[in-house]
Amino acid sequence: MQVKGVDNEQIARWLLGRFGATCLQHSEGFLLLGGVTRDHLLSRADEVLSFAVSTDELIITKRVLGQCAQSGVPVPRPLLAGHAAISLPDGSVTIVGGGATCFSMGTFWNGGIYTLRFAESDRNETAASQLASRWTFERAVDIVPGEQVTPTRTIPQVNGEKARITPIPNIKLQSPDEFLKILREGRPVVFKGLDLGSCVSSWTLDYLESKIGTDRKVRG
Repeated sequence: MQVKGVDNEQIARWLLGRFGATCLQHSEGFLLLGGVTRDHLLSRADEVLSFAVSTDELIITKRVLGQCAQSGVPVPRPLLAGHAAISLPDGSVTIVGGGATCFSMGTFWNGGIYTLRFAESDRNETAASQLASRWTFERAVDIVPGEQVTPTRTIPQVNGEKARITPIPNIKLQSPDEFLKILREGRPVVFKGLDLGSCVSSWTLDYLESKIGTDRKVRG
């Protein structure tokens, strides 16, 4: 299938190849909301896409940039990963849930219900563009802690005997074949010295602030 509305195939892969996104029918086309991509960090302008599908073409028609403010008051920007979304009769889109865990930076989840409302002029746009839509933070949803239960420590047993605790080995991979061998054996290991990519050096405080802002709470 041919992708139109973008400059090249690499950009098309970044915009469409997502994990944790939601796709739903909206108006005369489709909306793709959120998700994460491989080897690329989606900007706010690319989080929500409008596209149309024909027999042999996928046409990206709009990049929907939602304004995160109500009456001049900043609205917490939603994390669009692992969420649920529904298109409402008035043309708006409501999302519930969403969140993620980063093993370096902690856990974050959306604390409320959001609605993406489209300006009337947005619906008449045909070229791929950034639109003046807005996110509405409907209400907060608090998680009420239940009764604290002290776990009972038990000793694992196998056939009535105490289970033997086996240490997990630390391994520095030497070849792809070694990884496939470990995968086939299905045994737990800790990989040491892996190449984690550019995030190790590029994820500075200034870089993260420029990408995700300063108003998002992260729980560690």
